[in-house]
Amino acid sequence: MIVELNKRQTYFAILIFWVFLCLVYQSIWIFSRTATAEIYGVSKSNFGRPHSTLREVTWLEASYRVGEKIYYDSYLKDGYDLQNYQFKVRYLIFCPSLSRADTFVSNWGPLILFFVLMGIVTSIVFIRKDIFSDQVVIQLHTRRPFIKIENNQIEDYDVHDIEKEKLNETQQTLKEKLQAEERSSQKSDISTSVYKFNPNAIAIFAGYVILFFWCFYSLLSGSMGYTGIIFFGSVLVFIPLYVQNTNNPVFKAKIPDEGSLLFSLGGVQFKEEFYPLENIEAAVVYLESFRGFTYRERVTTGKVKTKSSGDNNKISFRYNQEVMDFIFILDESSDYWSFKNLMSSWSAKGVNVLLQKVFEDDFVIQEMVHFKAG
Repeated sequence: MIVELNKRQTYFAILIFWVFLCLVYQSIWIFSRTATAEIYGVSKSNFGRPHSTLREVTWLEASYRVGEKIYYDSYLKDGYDLQNYQFKVRYLIFCPSLSRADTFVSNWGPLILFFVLMGIVTSIVFIRKDIFSDQVVIQLHTRRPFIKIENNQIEDYDVHDIEKEKLNETQQTLKEKLQAEERSSQKSDISTSVYKFNPNAIAIFAGYVILFFWCFYSLLSGSMGYTGIIFFGSVLVFIPLYVQNTNNPVFKAKIPDEGSLLFSLGGVQFKEEFYPLENIEAAVVYLESFRGFTYRERVTTGKVKTKSSGDNNKISFRYNQEVMDFIFILDESSDYWSFKNLMSSWSAKGVNVLLQKVFEDDFVIQEMVHFKAG
């Protein structure tokens, strides 16, 4: 028996699995009873400087009786009034030495924290396309191998369909215009961008870390109520998801350094550094697309509309026995065609150029006609 899941189905299946683990653990405590514990001591733990009260966690040393035997354990203070000297604990019937304070924080807090942490990690793993591609298929088998991953790679250009469809007059005119643009795009200088680190990312990361550890401390100390756990847990999950998916440059970890990388017939200019073409021995190019290129992408459920950011173009060239690598952004279709033609010019001038394209030229033109004239 084989069960196949796409990327989204696998993501939700794993989240359900984390919930299932939490419920399995919690179901063990169905076989439990309560007892009255008596406080005989108080201890404090410091997470940081030795005399810092801001990082102190108070523990109650208490004992409780089950039958004729007395058990000893430590519990978080969790808002208990030390003047009462007593509070309720819950212990396992089949193992009375295992117990916890009978409060919401002690009963559910660790499980909520576990689910939030695993939810964040799972979300980050599945959002990043360099870990699992959008076309990935997870196969679950009853025999070894129990889990098999298929189609977890970037589609090569030959798997994109070039459809033979009848074009109307408007589409045919646009197609001829785009084909003429492809042949005539011969820019001598092609301005591209590379990513640079966003200074705002430092503040965002620092604020997130502070919030995370504050929530963790509040949960351990019992000062965070049920509403606070739900609210701040949602915030902790939302922040990395928003930063990963937003197009707002204020919150992105990396932002384009516009026009910082220039390709020309004379070589490569990166900011203040210039690499003359006569000293470039060989170049390997991975040409994906340009910013805003929209196409129909084949997935396990059919085809979906995908819009490219044009930021996954790569070049690696050997210059004076050193290898230089750049990942760059092409802004528009004319830059895309001009760059491809420029690589042909480099090759004609003696540079050993290996060009790999994700999309065939006819496919690019086909999709541009489909979405612009559609």
